[in-house]
Amino acid sequence: LSYQGVVSPTTIKWYYYYLRPLDVLADRPITEITIDDLRALYVGLVQKNNVRATSRNGSNNRPRQGGYSTHTLHCFARCWRRLFNWCVEEQYLQTSPATRLTLPPLPDLDPKAVSQSDYLKLLDAAKKSMHPLRDEALVRFLADTNARVGGVAGLRLDRLDLRSCEGRVFEKGRGGNCKSRFVYFTPKTAQALANWLAVRPHTTDDRVFLLKESGIYQVLDRLGEKAGTDGPHNPHAFRHAFALGMLAKGANLGQVSQLMGHSSITVTHKSYGRFGDKYLKEFHTRYTWVSDVNDIEHTSMGEKNAVDLVETKWDASNWITIPQALTLAQERGISISRNSIIHAVNQGKIYGAAKQGRDWLMPRPEFLSWAMYRYRPRG
Repeated sequence: LSYQGVVSPTTIKWYYYYLRPLDVLADRPITEITIDDLRALYVGLVQKNNVRATSRNGSNNRPRQGGYSTHTLHCFARCWRRLFNWCVEEQYLQTSPATRLTLPPLPDLDPKAVSQSDYLKLLDAAKKSMHPLRDEALVRFLADTNARVGGVAGLRLDRLDLRSCEGRVFEKGRGGNCKSRFVYFTPKTAQALANWLAVRPHTTDDRVFLLKESGIYQVLDRLGEKAGTDGPHNPHAFRHAFALGMLAKGANLGQVSQLMGHSSITVTHKSYGRFGDKYLKEFHTRYTWVSDVNDIEHTSMGEKNAVDLVETKWDASNWITIPQALTLAQERGISISRNSIIHAVNQGKIYGAAKQGRDWLMPRPEFLSWAMYRYRPRG
């Protein structure tokens, strides 16, 4: 009762589910419940094996191998602690017996995002479905806007502006109330929406896609099965992909947080501030500070192949020999001799130069930089 109108009905159902194991203690005065009682109940949940998974509509009808997952056990402990803390706040208890109930550590998992390859597969499958224009517009809108499934299902025609490439969605909020926010999309998505609206059935229902939340899940499930996707492709996976993709392209957490409609930047960081090995390797290559430091030896490197000397900053086409350097200088109106180049190499003036057989190899950009500075044309 104390939470009615404060949190959403879904949150109240969440509390109801995770508080159910405490029913065995209902006949005892709350002041007599101890940490040992709670720990005994928790151990029973840890050791339980005949667990049935909960389906999307809340019914327990799907068999599941093993016991509760770490995330589920974490929810049980967190919910129990919240209940007894509430009892202290309401002065039913002086101290909470659940204070020392330890929460199991959650594993650090990468966000379950739609991959780019799966997104392209879904688009291709959408174009060949029974409702190609609607399904393509739906997939593009989910990927482009990061709107929650409730916001997509409830999107109205009068809240969609194709010229400005923006829409206004109403999504979940505290106390079961909806909060509105603007979402933005690219011209490609606007064109897909326009194609769908041109053939959309005339009806008194003013929702853009004419689908409920469950209908959107079913459409994506059918497309995923038809396309043979390898990873997750549910509506929320598109939000994960949106956040990770923007952060990977250089957007900061504040920008992404506002675009995602989060209440604070902490939520964004907690949910999307982790990257997989693929992204981390790409970030290292892009941002490592040593990439701008030329650390190729300036002395002779013997008979080493030119390709072996190439750093990530240069490819083989950027390495030139002294005859090529003389031709390059002549093309730019620079009068220079072979001995001048060799002297500059020996003095370390041309960074990265290395000897190969009887000739010298040097990076084209470094040679031009030195030559234009030392022998820049007059007039």
